[in-house]
Amino acid sequence: MAKDAAPLKIAPTGAIALDEWLKKFTWGRTVELKGDFKIPKYKFYSDIIELVLDCARRFGGIYEENLLRIREGLEADHQFEVKCKDLVRGTWWQICIMFLITWAFIICSLSILQMPVPYSKLILLILWQIFGMILLPWIIFKIRKFYFSDVGILWKSLFMLKALVSVPISRSEVFLHAELFKLKNIKNKRLASLIEHIFDCCQRALRQGGSYEEEVNKIMKDLRFEENRIYGLFEKKLMVLKLAILSIFFLPTYLAFIYIILSDFISLM
Repeated sequence: MAKDAAPLKIAPTGAIALDEWLKKFTWGRTVELKGDFKIPKYKFYSDIIELVLDCARRFGGIYEENLLRIREGLEADHQFEVKCKDLVRGTWWQICIMFLITWAFIICSLSILQMPVPYSKLILLILWQIFGMILLPWIIFKIRKFYFSDVGILWKSLFMLKALVSVPISRSEVFLHAELFKLKNIKNKRLASLIEHIFDCCQRALRQGGSYEEEVNKIMKDLRFEENRIYGLFEKKLMVLKLAILSIFFLPTYLAFIYIILSDFISLM
């Protein structure tokens, strides 16, 4: 291996990759978007950027402020995702530690007692715990979708409204791009007042004209506050899930092993 070989660099992904792309973006290269100048994909932010740049090509103008707004939202979203991932990672670490502790106890007990326990019983015990660990990410995915999927729909509409506020297209076309019709399908009662506020300000903009940006900014602040409250519920639900996994898949394993040891010990007496 060459001594001067450059260290391997891992390409950024997700929100980081998109933020890096926005930092390097220059308006003189918008024409290259049709070729290999691809926007990194991350949630709905990539679609909004594509739409803003497409409007720049069609109608002219430089919407740098729009991209700055998107970057601000992207940074807040990234921080929130990091917080959620840290919470899930912490849950995983605790489950894995309990797994190691359980089997360290079983192995040490077998070594000390020198009792012949059938391997088939031990395999059943470890398979039961592995099944619980396989089930855990699927349940976490379902819980996260339940709490945050509606919030994501709402964020997309708000960011689209904000990004297109100064674009010279009709308000009805802006609202179509913002997919306001999807907001009617949101069933989370905590978001009902925010959705009603969005429809009110959009209808006012259609009837009276003018900018809706100030109202959208207020709704976004309210949604960020509500998102943090929902995160608190998500955190509590993960705690309940962790206790359930430990109670169903780990405690019974420990008790089953004790039962096996005692039953074999009594049979030898």
